Amino acid sequence: MYHFGVGCTSTLAATAVAFTAVGCTLDFDAVGPRGGASLATGGDAAGGAGSCDGTCFALGSFEGLYSLDVPACGAPTLRGGYADGAEPFFDAPAATCGCSCEQPEDLGCSNQLVAFFDVVDCDISGAQGSVQIAEDQCASVNAIDGYGFSPPTDGGVITVACQSDREPANEPPVTFTAPLAACNAALPSCGESSVCLPNEPRALCLLSEHEEMCPQGFDVRRSILLAEEMADDRTCVCACDTTTTACIPQFAVFSDAACQDAITDAGATCIHASDNTKLGAVRYDPVLPPDACLNITELPSGSVAPGQKRFLCCSDQP
Repeated sequence: MYHFGVGCTSTLAATAVAFTAVGCTLDFDAVGPRGGASLATGGDAAGGAGSCDGTCFALGSFEGLYSLDVPACGAPTLRGGYADGAEPFFDAPAATCGCSCEQPEDLGCSNQLVAFFDVVDCDISGAQGSVQIAEDQCASVNAIDGYGFSPPTDGGVITVACQSDREPANEPPVTFTAPLAACNAALPSCGESSVCLPNEPRALCLLSEHEEMCPQGFDVRRSILLAEEMADDRTCVCACDTTTTACIPQFAVFSDAACQDAITDAGATCIHASDNTKLGAVRYDPVLPPDACLNITELPSGSVAPGQKRFLCCSDQP
């Protein structure tokens, strides 16, 4: 739709529009893609407040104006890659796995019968009694006049399912075949949603989510993919073996009945306090051999999917 100021005359033909005007203004409401961007040369934009020594440009339906001269304008605010050549447009290597296997908290080792003695050499002549103790249990021996404790050495054989430590996968960075980096163009405003372009714009691009006509002066159209819109579900699945192995008995002795005050043992086959203190409790914490949970299967999975293509209209070839 065209609006003419006072003192303007117009002649409309089927194939042309001729304007004869002296001291008049023209307002082209339909200039630009989908009635979007428009140009007004010099002065203020219609309805605007800022002055412009170049071309006042209304962004219309475009999402923003970006500069490809990143060293001059600062840190990139738009990252991605061009997507109008031959595929692939980007490379996303599979995730790398760093998980390992650990023994489960509950091993399922069998109960142990442990004996106590009133001598520190655990001689059979000094046997005072015994207790049945389960895995991860604290057993009070206050009722037994025990100064020495002879730990069992055979914990039996068990089948145990090792567990993954669930270490997160390492996701290598996505790299673009033709990378794009741009930053917000720091141009002065010359009206509502309008910016003042230099008379000869260089390395400037309009961003759009639609495949639309580029306005005059921004004649180079490029398809792009934005890094922030990539969907990345790369991960690792770590599977640990089920193994049959031995339980290795481990015990700790305490001076109290609640397994709070650990005592320093003296001796290997007969555990006793270095000052020959009466024992108050014992705790059974078996472990697996160091090589029991070493086998692991690491399966990288997932991929990176691009987002919807966006479009740039640029003042010159990027």
